[in-house]
Amino acid sequence: MLILKRRQGQAIDVGEDVRIILQEIRGGHAKIAIVAPKQVRVRRTESARSVTEANKQAAAAGLRSGVVSQVARVDKLLLKVEQEAE
Repeated sequence: MLILKRRQGQAIDVGEDVRIILQEIRGGHAKIAIVAPKQVRVRRTESARSVTEANKQAAAAGLRSGVVSQVARVDKLLLKVEQEAE
């Protein structure tokens, strides 16, 4: 794990085509911007965990895979709305 200190407006480059920019620091929260190609999946950890948990629960309950894919689609739409709102 690499730990870096950044100030507002500074950026971190990851590889050749991903850039993380620290846009704002307010209270205990940091607002970041991520510039990456469309094929690079960027998700909040808690979103990924919620989809994984929904998949586990669905498998345990014996639900069809269609329900699980619907949950994943809803989570993807919520993430898109959050990104557009910023």
